[in-house]
Amino acid sequence: MSANQRASTNILKDIWRAVNEKGTAFAQDYPEIAAPFHIANGSFRRRQLYRGVSTDLEKNSSELVFARLKDENGNEMPTSGSVISCRGVTSGIRGLKRGNLRPSYAILDDIMTAQDARSPEAIEKLMEAINKDIIPLSGKERLSVLQTATPIAPDDLVEKIKQDKSWRTTIFPAVIEFPKNSELWNEYFRMWDEENVAETGHTASLDFYKEHRTEMDEGSRVFNPSRFSEKDGHISAIQKLLELQHTLGENVFMSEYQMSPRAMQFALPITPKLVASRVSNLRELEIPSEGVQYICAATDVNASKWLTTVIMAFTRKQTAHIIWHKFKKCHIPANIPEHDYYQRLYNLLGEHGRELKKIADEHHFKIQGWSIDCGGTNWNPVLDFAKNSIRVCGLPCCGFAGKASHAYRSFMRSRLKEDVNRTLLCGDEDERKKSGTGRRWTYHDSDMYHEQAQKGFLQEVGNIGSISWY
Repeated sequence: MSANQRASTNILKDIWRAVNEKGTAFAQDYPEIAAPFHIANGSFRRRQLYRGVSTDLEKNSSELVFARLKDENGNEMPTSGSVISCRGVTSGIRGLKRGNLRPSYAILDDIMTAQDARSPEAIEKLMEAINKDIIPLSGKERLSVLQTATPIAPDDLVEKIKQDKSWRTTIFPAVIEFPKNSELWNEYFRMWDEENVAETGHTASLDFYKEHRTEMDEGSRVFNPSRFSEKDGHISAIQKLLELQHTLGENVFMSEYQMSPRAMQFALPITPKLVASRVSNLRELEIPSEGVQYICAATDVNASKWLTTVIMAFTRKQTAHIIWHKFKKCHIPANIPEHDYYQRLYNLLGEHGRELKKIADEHHFKIQGWSIDCGGTNWNPVLDFAKNSIRVCGLPCCGFAGKASHAYRSFMRSRLKEDVNRTLLCGDEDERKKSGTGRRWTYHDSDMYHEQAQKGFLQEVGNIGSISWY
């Protein structure tokens, strides 16, 4: 069983290749299993007989049925009529059987996805599937269960099973003990990184390792000493594994190779001192001088409290620099009449747009697009403002509906050819001139700042102006 039906089908294909290919070690070791398939040559419509009895071979997309065979004394062979059935863990495994046969052995191969690993609800569903659907499959007989898996996150399915005393768990970390001499390895990776940047190959770092190998390997022990390839420039398994750790990072290496995932989430304490340390005036900020393709603004609307706006510069390297950020107080009550809410928000956006235009003019850059949150009750005032934004404040504006918005349509075609009045987020000039829908998608957590602000730290700092993040 795998995480889904597609993965389990691929496993069945691998089993089929091992059984069906002639001359393999498997075919030589288990001729009673492989020979009937070799004779059938992939055709199971014709009836195949062995000692006058039909072998009943079968293969389909989810099952492989072995031949029914009897020895000279008329006794069934151990594999006679055995069935290998592959299913996804959510693909109807409850009550699985074939005729009067019930499973006697279940193999769970990576039934947890990376998305499941970070969802407590998904982990509980998988545990429930194992306990309620898989373990009772054998009926009154005993079922043996083997699970092979790589832990992805703390408290995921693998970690929960490790803590369950009814399971016997064996862990195979790639590195059993790490080397003692970290200074020489730090020097090795300094040279290794320089060679990566210069694209000169890793000759110098390899020579350094050969020269100091005895000291660098001291204290290390690996699970598989043969886990390296000389053609890749490696002469030991510990060298290969430590390069993987250096390349992938500590978190990924501990999860994928050491079977000991570390917490991916951490709490960043937001204090007045921390916020003040990020405060600066716009005059002190440096807009990237080279490779800037597009400068745009984005505003999240929380009308009862404030507008949260950032100005971002996108470069040719597909990186974004937040060059300005500010809260603008608004305090528009949500319970006022709809036309009053509309007019007050419309006017506030015009005022804020003129502020943004003034900042851009004073510091000699151009805001090429301004996206504004138009979800919920903001839909009409924001989109109507976008139609007139160039006239009102001189900035091209578009509505920005989040995926949770009732107005979100991921496959809707836009009839507009320019970035004004449409749900276009960002893109360079050449891209905007191309024909087609012109849809642009980006992911930006604009709520992060004002969610922290609601905790009260702004009241302690006061009017902080703009914030620069590097």
